[in-house]
Amino acid sequence: MNKSKREHQQHLREQKQAAARRKQQGWRYALWGLGGILLLALLMVLLDRFTGSGGGPDPVTARDHGKGSDKAGLTLVEYSDFQCPACRAQNQVLQRAWPSIRFKARVVYRHFPLTSLHPHAMLAARYAEAAGQQGRFWEMHDLLFERQPEWSTSETAQVLFDGYARTLGLEMDRLQQDLASDTVRDKVLADMASGRKAGVRGTPTLYLNGERLTSVRTPQALTAAIEAARQP
Repeated sequence: MNKSKREHQQHLREQKQAAARRKQQGWRYALWGLGGILLLALLMVLLDRFTGSGGGPDPVTARDHGKGSDKAGLTLVEYSDFQCPACRAQNQVLQRAWPSIRFKARVVYRHFPLTSLHPHAMLAARYAEAAGQQGRFWEMHDLLFERQPEWSTSETAQVLFDGYARTLGLEMDRLQQDLASDTVRDKVLADMASGRKAGVRGTPTLYLNGERLTSVRTPQALTAAIEAARQP
């Protein structure tokens, strides 16, 4: 066999070996990619398990703010943000439906201020909680939503909140003490932690007896959902 033929055969062998290596490397990359996808899926499952899988909110306790019937066997838990326009709209739905549902369910409000979007939401939540220390949570709740367009874009939101407190006849020195208290802060943070655990990602988010409600943007839809839940 002459030298040129041997060189040609050697070249062919090298080409085949290179092709085999590329194929093997391709399979290796594919397996790595598949492994990465499976690992990501596993991490998502674990993250969902430990940070909130949408399994429903924590049980209602004496610390929660509730209204309506506690004997009806139905509890509507709402995670909400006072500066959120959609939450204001949902509150209007609840108010219009209230005459029809007040004896059929208990409504519980929990704070979930979206602080990255709404700069006054946390302060509003604390004012509502501080008002609650004087037995006026729901009155402040209603005022904050009613006048949201007034304070939401204001540079003096706290001045407006103080004005709402005076309108409600709150004792202002005590209000200021409660605003700075651990009790008020911890209640808001506990509500937020409860929401994250339940899988809340935005507001408003509602749960009826632990089941998440969707598409209840009208009084009729909300009333119908509660009526359906009452059926055996």
